[in-house]
Amino acid sequence: MNLNKKNFETIYKKYNRKEFIHPDPLEFLSKYKNIRDKEIAGLITSSLAYGRVAQILKSAAFALDIMGKSPHSFIKTNTPAHFLKVFGNFKHRFTTGTELAAFLKTIKLILKEYGSLNNYFLNFYEKDNISLEKAIYKFAEKLNLNSPSLMPSPVKKSSFKRLNLFLRWMIRKDAIDPGI
Repeated sequence: MNLNKKNFETIYKKYNRKEFIHPDPLEFLSKYKNIRDKEIAGLITSSLAYGRVAQILKSAAFALDIMGKSPHSFIKTNTPAHFLKVFGNFKHRFTTGTELAAFLKTIKLILKEYGSLNNYFLNFYEKDNISLEKAIYKFAEKLNLNSPSLMPSPVKKSSFKRLNLFLRWMIRKDAIDPGI
């Protein structure tokens, strides 16, 4: 097959449909109607997107099931002590429930200060700067303070994979990506 733009577009049109989404962790975002719930579910799910796909799906489902119908509301209305209590037995590869609880605590602080993850990211975005590198680094910096295994630091040359996965889901709007 000749790898050119036309062929890639043909493949994209053929497979970029909801019926092909499983087993992509992105499937969890479609459970929520509210934008704030989608961005929280997206951040948590993408943060757990390392290892075997089956385990990623299992861990993300476990975490999101505990949060119920509104991950945003769950984080805003519960305490860090509650996060630790309900996620105490959580384990995803080398990420513990303590780390997940710390991550949720950090998200809670961000929501309190900025109202949403989107507003938090936009706080670092510079319209005149074609590169998003600075905004991405700043976005990840606070998120990885207490739980570096969930949101590794690009500044420390960690992989951008999970962070870019989250940003793709939040930015690209098409048949499967919500483009919040």
